[in-house]
Amino acid sequence: MIIFESIREAFRSIFTNKVRSFLTVLGIIIGIASVSTLVGIGEGFKGAFTSEINGLGVNIIAVMPGDIEGLTNGESSSGLSGASQAIGTSTLSTKDGDDIKNIDTVSYFSPISAVGGITRNNDRLAKQSLTVGTYPDIFNIFDNKIKSGRLFTEQDDRQKAHVVVLSWKAAQELFIDPESAVGETITVFDNEFTVIGVLEAKESENQSNSATSSSSVGFDSMIFIPAESVWEITESKNIIRFIV
Repeated sequence: MIIFESIREAFRSIFTNKVRSFLTVLGIIIGIASVSTLVGIGEGFKGAFTSEINGLGVNIIAVMPGDIEGLTNGESSSGLSGASQAIGTSTLSTKDGDDIKNIDTVSYFSPISAVGGITRNNDRLAKQSLTVGTYPDIFNIFDNKIKSGRLFTEQDDRQKAHVVVLSWKAAQELFIDPESAVGETITVFDNEFTVIGVLEAKESENQSNSATSSSSVGFDSMIFIPAESVWEITESKNIIRFIV
């Protein structure tokens, strides 16, 4: 009975003070709308900001051995001063890679193993390109698009297939017509590899990604081979960095 009386009194108060009641309701509506709008704007800004940040590549991490003191002594942000240094001995191991790969927040993961020597196609040499062994995830990490052919797969890696994907600049070095490279054979570390794909050129020919390269060798100047294939022909699992 008391409840019904309370409800009746509430309605009586509302209708008796219509202006005050209207203003109260209006204030509540405006408050809710304002909060909803601010939350929406905040989420929209967060999404746009995250997209811009990801576009800059700062959602990519390079895991390298040693300390970072060298970064202040004239080395590039990749920790390498050149391709020859990239091929130097590393303390990283596949166990380190397994530990990194098992982190919940890691979406893609790939090792980088540099191959010594100059990759060639008969008398044409890829002097400005760095040949590396890596996992297929590398193409997802840097969102590279294939121009012709295909990317190598996890199956190619498991089978230690002698296949190779060329960056656009590497294809230009090795072939008169880069678009005709697919299906051709090149020589890597005295082993023959079949070109199965050529990547699209980056927007800027001078673009260099510090996560994989030195200041002189960028992602658009690299030759990609399945990691297991490289480890087999070099008889070494010399991993110079992990990219996640």
